Amino acid sequence: MAISVSMINTSIGPQLIRSLEHIFDEAQHSGFLNLYGRKLREFPKAARRYDLSDTLLADLSKNRFIEVPEEVCGFWSLENLQCYCNSIRTVPECVINLQNLTRLNLSCNQLSRLPPCLCQLPLQVLELSNNRLDSLPKEIKYLTCLMDLDVSCNEISHLPIQLCDIETLTVLNLRRNLLMDTPKEIIKLKLVKLNISENRISQLDPILRLMDSLIELIVDSNPIISPPATVCHRGRVHIFKYLEMVAQKESKRHGIQTEQDLKNVFRKSMSLQPIGADNVPSQQLYEKKYQSSRATAARGVSVDVGPEKSHAATAASRWCNGTADKNSSLPERKISQEESKKPTKEHKVDTHHLLEPKKEDKRVPLHEVASSPAIVVPEHTEDEFTKELNRQKAMYEERKKLAERIKQTIISTSPAPPDLAQVNGDEVFTKDSHQKESSLKEKLSADTLLGEEREERRRAALRLQKEQEALIEKQRQEIRWKVETRKHEKISVTTTFIRPQQEQQTTAARSRSPMTNATNANLATEEAYQRKREALSSQTRQQAMLSHHRLEAQKARMKQIQKDAVLNYVRVCKS
Repeated sequence: MAISVSMINTSIGPQLIRSLEHIFDEAQHSGFLNLYGRKLREFPKAARRYDLSDTLLADLSKNRFIEVPEEVCGFWSLENLQCYCNSIRTVPECVINLQNLTRLNLSCNQLSRLPPCLCQLPLQVLELSNNRLDSLPKEIKYLTCLMDLDVSCNEISHLPIQLCDIETLTVLNLRRNLLMDTPKEIIKLKLVKLNISENRISQLDPILRLMDSLIELIVDSNPIISPPATVCHRGRVHIFKYLEMVAQKESKRHGIQTEQDLKNVFRKSMSLQPIGADNVPSQQLYEKKYQSSRATAARGVSVDVGPEKSHAATAASRWCNGTADKNSSLPERKISQEESKKPTKEHKVDTHHLLEPKKEDKRVPLHEVASSPAIVVPEHTEDEFTKELNRQKAMYEERKKLAERIKQTIISTSPAPPDLAQVNGDEVFTKDSHQKESSLKEKLSADTLLGEEREERRRAALRLQKEQEALIEKQRQEIRWKVETRKHEKISVTTTFIRPQQEQQTTAARSRSPMTNATNANLATEEAYQRKREALSSQTRQQAMLSHHRLEAQKARMKQIQKDAVLNYVRVCKS
């Protein structure tokens, strides 16, 4: 037992050296250097014997490196470098030599600051989670190709404004930091996913609602007051609606019209005008007579127009004023209302004796101002006021019905053409909506492509893991088979030594004592049994040898399959 233990201890070192040499040999041919979980403190010196300058993917994860090895910085063609779960504190400046590096993973290390030399690489994915970073450098704006930035689980208290200059950034993960707010310039980024959960943010800026490209917004586990937690749990759409309401309140407080208010004004001003001035007979004549009568009344001169004509003139003027108020634009309505509120001299003279004893500020209703601006109703009692109000309502309904009839007759005879401004506005609105829908579809298709690529990479990694597990299981089976073969060999050796002694004893017994026919028959059966046993043992040996050769052939095949899988993974990463 002691001999076997000493042999195992002496064989550990050469086995590790042989395995590393085998790894470097495979990396030289396949372009994939795998030093995952080797517990290495330094980069192996055996790598100097091999040409690894064409390595595309290097996995140094779950080791004990204090810094990124300088030997790796000499791999000119390196595109993907995985260094997570180490003890890395510094990154050497010679990492600038990796001008083909697009993906770098330095998560789960001990970095206290991000070196500026990393910002001069063409990185697309940078993972720095679970470190000790307290800020990001200003040189981060030089990462012009960066698409995915993960700085979660650090100690960052503020973000530099230069981060918002990266136009290609689509995914930003700021989870579990010490952020109090986000910069307003973040709306410049075309982000698809933003994670600011588990920070110290108490209020979301309403300007975040302008991020049209954002699809996923995560704000969980923050002491947020505005918007409330019930809105935050519902997702991005409800958060943006709440921020839109807050922005509208602030704009109204400052007297600024929002985009929605301007749209409503535009639609009201561009409404159809089905009733024209030419469709009413002798309308201009009535208006002129009514205006002249008002002017003479204001000067103190009375003009006899006749009861029928005066009644028709007043009705026509009221009807025209009503339709003008409905179909005119907003500034014209304001001017007409201001003119109608100005009382004439005749009103002042007629109603002076009614206004003296009360001395109260009487406000005329809007429907009275719009329909008949020259009438002032004396309010002696509540009954008279209600009667007058009911009478005016009835008149308004009659006018409305008359206008609808005229409108129907005009539409039946000659259909009114649609308003070109409104049509153009609707076309612009539909174009904008189609453009937004197409942009959203493009973003969703890009997200699906990214998801498919990630899914393919994950599947390739799972295949590699399963193949490695299968190889390990086969190696264990081979070791068990070797142990069993050794036991069988020991048993066969003991039987070879014991058999001649037994045969001598049996022959001596036969010579000493006379044997009967029954005993001879028993001995014959025993010999036949022994012969059959030897034949079976030889057959099992032959089968064991054949199975051994088959296992070796299968092992060679699995190595080839593993190489092909690595090459396919490298091609997928390139694409």
